[in-house]
Amino acid sequence: MKKILLITLLFVSQFVLAQDKIAVFDMDGTLISESPNYALADFAKKYSTSQIETMDDLVNGLTELSNNPKYPKYLKSFFKKHDIRVYPYMMTVVDSLKKEGYTLVLCTGSEVRFAEEVNKRYLNNSFDVVIGSEFRTEKLKAKNININDKEGKVDNLKARGIKPTVAYGNSHGDFPMMKYVGNGYLVIHDDEANKEYDKPEQYTKECKELGFKTIKISDWNLETVDAWNK
Repeated sequence: MKKILLITLLFVSQFVLAQDKIAVFDMDGTLISESPNYALADFAKKYSTSQIETMDDLVNGLTELSNNPKYPKYLKSFFKKHDIRVYPYMMTVVDSLKKEGYTLVLCTGSEVRFAEEVNKRYLNNSFDVVIGSEFRTEKLKAKNININDKEGKVDNLKARGIKPTVAYGNSHGDFPMMKYVGNGYLVIHDDEANKEYDKPEQYTKECKELGFKTIKISDWNLETVDAWNK
């Protein structure tokens, strides 16, 4: 555990001033598993009247659910019966940063109240700020649905005056956020025992080109810091 803490601190300590200690994390695929299914999609399939087969279907289903007064009850019922698998190694990173005085921001494409519930139930309520996609009509300032993904993550961080000093993500949807922060880490969960899949090779290649680092969870047993900077 001490080695893990040391590595975590080395990751984020470079050029970070005490007053600027802000770490931002994606949620799905970074902190919680997306296999065998995307949790938010399972939720929408169970409670919406929409046939969920495409991303557009999912947006329609979540729009319907988010504007339903029973939405909080649906959330409560879903989490009573549905388990969320959290990556313990990433929670070690979260806990270590919390102890070091970092403000933690959860910035996810999942619906915001869904993400808030995951934070409370599965992430030890570790995150000080939760930013997610918003589908409620009364909350939207424009006609377009506020999808918190790709450049949308950057826009939402800027709108709140948040400039993180380190960012953790797992896909192309997190790249704009990682570019905005400038100190990005792509998290690759490839533990076959946990039925995860390797991320496409182009992710790792693009990370090197963009100056991001990669974290392979299967390498957490390595003892040297150099092994992390592949």
